Amino acid sequence: MLYPNPATNQVNLTLSVVRKEKLYYQVYDNVGRMVMQQSTDVLPGINSLPLDIGSLSAGVYYLKLFGNSFNERLQFVKR
Repeated sequence: MLYPNPATNQVNLTLSVVRKEKLYYQVYDNVGRMVMQQSTDVLPGINSLPLDIGSLSAGVYYLKLFGNSFNERLQFVKR
């Protein structure tokens, strides 16, 4: 789950995993340019990760998540 959407300075990613793993995420703008990438370790259970998007311009973005148990693409709007 990615919220709030639309967002101004931060979006929060909430996800659940069954075991500790490394999660990678990349943010792409509407024309496909990667504008942000990071990785983090997540622990078993529910994890909440804040993503600072304050430096991004207003527009539509795509968050690509991947790891051992994830391969997802989520959309959000930056105001």
